[in-house]
Amino acid sequence: MADPLTILRGILLEGGTPNIEGDDYLLGRYKFNKNTPTAFKSSTGSNYSLGSVYFLHSNRSLNHGAYILAASRNNIQAVNFNDKKELLSYLDGGEITASIQFDSLPTSTPTMGGISTADDTITIPEGQQMDQDLQKLSDDTTSTQLPFGGSLTQKEQEQIEQQSQQQQQDLSTLQSSLPQQQQQQQDDDYNDQYQDMAIQEFDEFKSDQIKIDPLLIHDKELTAQQKKDKAIFADKIDTKKIKPESPLTVDTYIEQVRTKRKNASSEENKSSFIIADQEVTKAINNRENKSSDKVSVLQSSVSFANILTNYKKFKIEDEEEKRRKRPSSSSSSPNIKSSPNGSPSIIPSNLKNRTPIIIVPSTLTASISLYNVLEFLQQSFFRPTLEKKQEMASQNIMKPPMITFDRITTQKVTYEVIDNVKSLKPEDWYRVVAAFVQGEAWQFKDWKWSNPADLFANIRGFYVKFDDSNLPDVVKSWDVKVLHISKSKRHLDHTAQVEFWNAFDDFVNAKKSYLNH
Repeated sequence: MADPLTILRGILLEGGTPNIEGDDYLLGRYKFNKNTPTAFKSSTGSNYSLGSVYFLHSNRSLNHGAYILAASRNNIQAVNFNDKKELLSYLDGGEITASIQFDSLPTSTPTMGGISTADDTITIPEGQQMDQDLQKLSDDTTSTQLPFGGSLTQKEQEQIEQQSQQQQQDLSTLQSSLPQQQQQQQDDDYNDQYQDMAIQEFDEFKSDQIKIDPLLIHDKELTAQQKKDKAIFADKIDTKKIKPESPLTVDTYIEQVRTKRKNASSEENKSSFIIADQEVTKAINNRENKSSDKVSVLQSSVSFANILTNYKKFKIEDEEEKRRKRPSSSSSSPNIKSSPNGSPSIIPSNLKNRTPIIIVPSTLTASISLYNVLEFLQQSFFRPTLEKKQEMASQNIMKPPMITFDRITTQKVTYEVIDNVKSLKPEDWYRVVAAFVQGEAWQFKDWKWSNPADLFANIRGFYVKFDDSNLPDVVKSWDVKVLHISKSKRHLDHTAQVEFWNAFDDFVNAKKSYLNH
């Protein structure tokens, strides 16, 4: 019998493909069942069937996992991973390997559709050919003539008659098998349809593994079942789609809170657990401090207009209390003079010099000192203390104990700047208007007012802060003016100088209008 593997290989090398009729493979003039063993022996010891070999060749582009799944869906034995390369190489024209053993090929008989011979099966592909063969067989059985003339003996005629009867029986059997063959042909057609459906299902499975261009999805032709599934899925999406909420405003938010509270207070919306513990919950709420949210505060009927009135009243009483606690000096006999804003200013009777005084720190780490204060207040230019000190040292200029400079506004005004408060007399403290602070309370140790609260009630405090540093916490608690200095933006020095003089003038007009200004 011819080996189906060799015949299949020859057809594939010529670029042809076998015709599949149900479970049978038509290879030229040979027909084999798909389960017919081939000469290729697997690594497990069994021979692969014709269907397994051709299915591997048809799906050679799949990876091994997808190939195993496809073979399982088509009820075909899958070729082992170790045998795939060798088998495909032989089908592509490679040499015969040790796995191909023709001598150990199991014997098998070709299935329906042909007449068996010693070596092969001659197939009968069409019904018309079958009728012609039946007619030929009938003619052979009725003929008693010898091919070369002569007559037959009685015994020979009896033998011929017996053979004729046997052939008639075979003919009847063959004719009765025609409906069965037609039924088998219908079954084969049905199997072909089932196979086509399986192939289509597998192709759909493979298409799911391939990334499809989203722009081409709508152009894909869908089957009736796919269109139905798509409509059902779209309907589910529409029913579960979350509609966008309307923009939340103050009114809608308050309305939502009211609705939630109303629903929560209704008996029908309360669970049995809440209803059972209502009394316990009320007792707990009575012992707790009630908290309010912004909605309840906005809806409150309490008026807060009296808060500002009470605050102003408290400030007036506090100022009067401070005024009563101030020590009165019998020796100085101060005169009372009203300032432009109506607050009284105390002027000692022996105050002759009315030049305003500005105090700066004496340390070299201070931002403002006697070295650089003049450039800052007069020229709107800030230079670090150490840099200015080195420049003065290179010019053999000593630091003066006091600096006096003039400022021209509506009139010429003279100011004094000092860094040593020990040189001040008691009456000189009435002329001190401003002081630059470093950020430590020990700076005010020898001052008239060592308490920062009392100090900055009588003197306007200033603190210079660089843009890359943080404001000390103690400075935050003091009533001082913060001047911002940028190390890289020199044009902002003028802004800091203007802020200083504005705060300085406001303080003099409010608290010390008796000075020259």
